[in-house]
Amino acid sequence: MPSDRVAKQLERLPAKPGVYLFRGPRGDVLYVGKAKSLRSRVRSYFQAGSSDTRPGIRQMSGRVSDIETIVTQSEVEALHLEQNLVKRHRPPFNVRLRDDKSFPYIAVTVEDEFPRVMFTRERHRRGVVYFGPYANAKSVRETLDVLNRVFRYRPCEGPKPGRHSGIPCLDFHIERCFAPCVGYISKEEYGEIVEGVIEFLSGDDKPIRRQLERQMKEAAVDERFEDAARYRNRLRAVERLSERQAVERRPIGTIDVIGVAVSSPSAARSAASRSSRSRTPSSRCSRRRSCRRRSACAASRRSRSSARR
Repeated sequence: MPSDRVAKQLERLPAKPGVYLFRGPRGDVLYVGKAKSLRSRVRSYFQAGSSDTRPGIRQMSGRVSDIETIVTQSEVEALHLEQNLVKRHRPPFNVRLRDDKSFPYIAVTVEDEFPRVMFTRERHRRGVVYFGPYANAKSVRETLDVLNRVFRYRPCEGPKPGRHSGIPCLDFHIERCFAPCVGYISKEEYGEIVEGVIEFLSGDDKPIRRQLERQMKEAAVDERFEDAARYRNRLRAVERLSERQAVERRPIGTIDVIGVAVSSPSAARSAASRSSRSRTPSSRCSRRRSCRRRSACAASRRSRSSARR
């Protein structure tokens, strides 16, 4: 049974997304978690018939003396904040329950001859550009499905494309791949496709939108109406995906401020200023169309930004 203090806090929990911290008798952080609804998630730890059978849950809930909650605008913002708090406090029950293990990312293997765009939960390989984390694996797989239909990068596994048979697979015939394995596309042309993927995941969807609109109009003029309909469907899929990614990216700037707010107001203002400057169009490389190392530069900028935080 929770203590009287904890019971009162459970009654006042909001039904909103956010992060919760369980603290022990001495104020030390025992556990950090995120929730789509703080009320239902936090209360579940103290219910007798809880379906959570992970070892250590009962032991942890019996030691909780105080519950701290931070309401966020979305589950994605809660995910980023949870990561930061786990890294800062290193709560013992996060380690035991393995809740700080991994989050879903999209990885682009930029140093491969024909790079892959794939789902991953790791973030330590060299020569790979990562995008995320995402709130859940489903959103990553839906994003990859749309990207593969639009950009047609190779979905096969391994550093080398293709199969031992030497013939293109089904993905080529259903327009999901340009078959670099049999030389149907050059390394340079494939590299431009991958740069388009990186550009889109970085937040710039204008080039692919313009391309799809042009292809749709050209197909309509030539009376290739099936092709025009296919380009239209791809364009709509890109627009929906862009809107969703914009919503997921919107709160991330707030996390930077939360991460340093404990220092001093001046430090928070300084971090917010740096974050704002890093997101302005003028900070982008002027050679981004021709530079073949643009993705590596972007990864370096993100690393420097993380180090400052």
